Order: sequence, then structure tokens, then C-alpha cells
Amino acid sequence: MAMRYRKVDYRKVVGFLLMTGGGLVTSWLGLNLYQGMATQNWPTTQGMIYNAKLGYTTSHPFEKDAAFYHLIVSYRYQVDGATYTGDTVYLKDIPFLSLDEAEQRLVMFSPASLHTIAYDPDAPATAVLISGVAPTLWQLLAPAILFLGIGISLSGLLSQSRQRSRRSIDD
Repeated sequence: MAMRYRKVDYRKVVGFLLMTGGGLVTSWLGLNLYQGMATQNWPTTQGMIYNAKLGYTTSHPFEKDAAFYHLIVSYRYQVDGATYTGDTVYLKDIPFLSLDEAEQRLVMFSPASLHTIAYDPDAPATAVLISGVAPTLWQLLAPAILFLGIGISLSGLLSQSRQRSRRSIDD
């Protein structure tokens, strides 16, 4: 007796992969956006930037000569008489893909300059130079939601739920 194999619907497989990847990235971004937005309500104090430079990593997954750039900014600030040091620009951030973009951001933080520091009132050792969410996180949200939507569409989940609801209405 010959075995019969079911034909694989690759459209649904690709849809499921896009839906899973888009859902995971959207969830991760949602959590990071929520945490970043919370910093907008943190109290502020003045701090002194004492180091600001660019760092980079050359472990780019697609191009051997490319790099990821990130800011290395160190600052000191005081809260209730206690002195703290920090190195976080945004609470949640990702590296820059462009050297020009990273250099433009670095210009904002010259050493020996005063800058407003937002700190966590429950843990003053946690602070950020810029409260809110890094623009790159917002920019990643649209493609993540798009992949999620395309994945749901390709996987056929919407058409299956519509068919079920039609059946229940007809019954």
C-alpha cells in the first residue's frame, strides 16, 4: 500500500513564519516602547557629560565591511546629595547603521557640557540623557506590524475565522 503525502502549502508556511517573526518583533518593540515612554515621566536634574565618543562593532551579518555604531557617553549627576554616573542615552536603543547618523547624534553631547538627565525616582542610579523612545525603535514598528499582517493574511487565519463565523451564523 502506497503512502500518500499531503501537499505542503508553502504560502501558509511563509505566512506562518512572517506572522511569528512579525509578532515576536512587534511584541519586543511594544515592550521597549512602553518602557522608553515611561522615562518621559521621570524627574530631571542637571548633569555633566565627561566623555562622548563613537563605538562600533564590525560583526554585521550581511556585509563584511559594514559596521554598527553606538554612542559611548558618560555623565555624572546628583540626586538628593548622592552622586551617580551613567552611560545610557535612551533607556532602550539600538545601534546606528549609518556613521553619519551616529555622528549627528554625537554632536549633541560634547564633553564638559551640562545636560538634563532624567532619572528613575525609585532607582536614581538608572538614568537617561534623552527621555522617551529612540526614533529607530519607532521606525522598526511599521515593518514589524506589516510582516505580522502579511503573515496573518498568507497563513489563512483570517479566512478560516470568517468561515467559522459564517457557519455559526447559518446554523
